[in-house]
Amino acid sequence: TFDPAPELGLVDQGGTTVDLGALRGKTVLVSFAFAHCVTVCPVLIGTLHAAIAGLPPAETAVVVITLDPWRDTPGNLPAIAEAWRLERIPGARVLSGEIAQVNAVLAEWGAGGNRDEATGEISHPGLIYVLDRQSRLAFRFLNPPRGWLIDAVARLQREAR
Repeated sequence: TFDPAPELGLVDQGGTTVDLGALRGKTVLVSFAFAHCVTVCPVLIGTLHAAIAGLPPAETAVVVITLDPWRDTPGNLPAIAEAWRLERIPGARVLSGEIAQVNAVLAEWGAGGNRDEATGEISHPGLIYVLDRQSRLAFRFLNPPRGWLIDAVARLQREAR
């Protein structure tokens, strides 16, 4: 059996507070990125796009939690979602909130990075979690190839039928 995923409780680019209850019934890919990143994050976002292509939108969701609540504020989320082309993924959400709140969520997910106070840059692992339809942690990947994500989602969706 899988462990329950940590709660979200952060705001998305539409201003809605997102919790796991809103995602029940879907296989969910959860990742962690920030808008100013030029190394790990563009690859992660590209991997999410590639993995989600062709999957049924009614059964699949993508959530990206910011690692940089100092700059990726709720007011900046619409521009970030647009820059990451998340509108191409139905229902994809990028989440942020108050700094302390975001950092608490990151800690619960084991996804925090090391922030350089001088530059604001954050070194972090390329984590992607895959949650089953009951919002449980089914898979945890580090810099996965898209094929791994596609296989993980397909397996969970097969098992749910």
